[in-house]
This record gives sequence, structure tokens and C-alpha cells, in this order.
Amino acid sequence: MDLVTWYYDSNFNVFEDEDGEIIHDVFSVIRPARLQYLKKIGGGTEYVFNKKRNVVYELIFEFNEEEENE
Repeated sequence: MDLVTWYYDSNFNVFEDEDGEIIHDVFSVIRPARLQYLKKIGGGTEYVFNKKRNVVYELIFEFNEEEENE
């Protein structure tokens, strides 16, 4: 089983992989409603298992200080 890590960039509202490449198919991994919820609560890490691909996606939400204080 593989582990793929994506980082959420709140300044640009995108996910990037470990090489800084923008991820364009986020919704192939996580439902839009779940993503919206995670953005709303702010910060943290979400793990998503994709059985078809035998991959665990680690989605890391790091928000800047301004957003954390809102």
C-alpha cells in the first residue's frame, strides 16, 4: 500500500503534492462536502483510503495565522 501526501495551500485554495505540483483531481479522492467541512474547522490531517488504487491519501491542512484567528 502506498501513502500519498497532499498539502492544502489556503492562500491559493489548492492542494499540492510533495514536489509542489498542484493537484487537479482532488474530488477523485475526497467528497466536496467533506473537503468543505475540513476547510471550515481548519488545520489538521485527514486520511483517505482508496481501495481501487490501494493508496492512502494524507491530506494536510495548514492554515496561516490570520485564518486561524478568524
